[in-house]
Amino acid sequence: MNPEGARLGILTVSRKSTRYLSTDAFTPTMSKGREMVSFSPAAFDAFLAEDDDSPVVMLNLLRFQPDGGRERYLKYLQLAEPILARFGAKILFGGDGLPVLTTGEAQGWDAVALVQYPRRSAFKAMVDDPQYQAAFQVGQAAIADIVLQPLKRFDHLK
Repeated sequence: MNPEGARLGILTVSRKSTRYLSTDAFTPTMSKGREMVSFSPAAFDAFLAEDDDSPVVMLNLLRFQPDGGRERYLKYLQLAEPILARFGAKILFGGDGLPVLTTGEAQGWDAVALVQYPRRSAFKAMVDDPQYQAAFQVGQAAIADIVLQPLKRFDHLK
């Protein structure tokens, strides 16, 4: 097993290789000079081990490749939306990042998306789906950097 490129969080991008997005993050197909999107195994296992009775929202922080990344990402969304629907997922929000308003080391993002899944297991089933794997090749070519952060609703906001 090779956790190369892993960082804290559920998903990371490494500039060392490229492959399909998969829960099997340790058998990438190497391709010089491209990115690899992979899950942190510890974070992904912990995510799946949690209660699977309620919806989960994924915060996607996106930085696009400078050479047409935004356009490729929009194409990926067209391909992915019907697949998301098949797994009961829906895009709650997608938008362009504006300048960061806080001081410090914070970096802005090109775009943000919030995607709701009915259960954690639906998210896993989707990323393992061959049709999604094919669509994600387009999305992966768009991404220079990504953070995928699962969210759950505060209990007091129900």
